[in-house]
Amino acid sequence: MRNRRRFMVGLASLPLAIMVDQTRVLPGIPRSSHYSAPNLQMLWSVFENPEEARVVGYRFLKLYQNEGPLGSLMSKIFRIGHTPWNERLLRAYLDTRKRLDFENADVVSVDGWVLSATEARVCAVVALTGKEIR
Repeated sequence: MRNRRRFMVGLASLPLAIMVDQTRVLPGIPRSSHYSAPNLQMLWSVFENPEEARVVGYRFLKLYQNEGPLGSLMSKIFRIGHTPWNERLLRAYLDTRKRLDFENADVVSVDGWVLSATEARVCAVVALTGKEIR
């Protein structure tokens, strides 16, 4: 009975422990399943030309200043419990999110291009993290 109670309390507190984790992996990037360097490298890998994504990302951040810092962008891209573990799953996840963004009219306009909000946020992450990862 005691072990079960301890297990349930630990399980219930897990989301809180993840949210308050302040350990750093890269300068300015909080460590969690959303922000680890391998996941950021996987985000870079979805682009044939990451430099073009950086340009779009910087422009998006200039136009949509309310999108916030890196942590906010990552939280908007990856919902809690939806962090892909490999590149194939990441691509499938992002494709689904982009499709849902268009279905729900969650889109942004950057220099005449209409992008899903997720797509623009991923470009912004690439723009903000390029020097730390490469």
